Amino acid sequence: MAHGNDSAAYDDADIVREILRQVAEVAPQCSPDVMRRIELDVRQRFGGRRWFVAKGKQTRLTPEQRRQAFVDGLGGASTEDIARKHGIDRSTLYRLMKRGGK
Repeated sequence: MAHGNDSAAYDDADIVREILRQVAEVAPQCSPDVMRRIELDVRQRFGGRRWFVAKGKQTRLTPEQRRQAFVDGLGGASTEDIARKHGIDRSTLYRLMKRGGK
């Protein structure tokens, strides 16, 4: 299975087929007929729409986690260190700082 930053290989990929290919790898007992019915159903229901696929697990920070990241941001540590410590993106930390930790 391909993972990570190899997005160039997927620029023109058909996301439905790629997902079904990976499902077939891990669940070979799923018949081709079932896979085809799933593909047709998904294409009928969602075809023609643009979709956003989030990168990995997206979790919301609790108010306490936001406050702690904000407090850490007031100290002298680098943005990268603080973001890494709290498992957030630098842009999230900047937004927290701008909003006073809210």
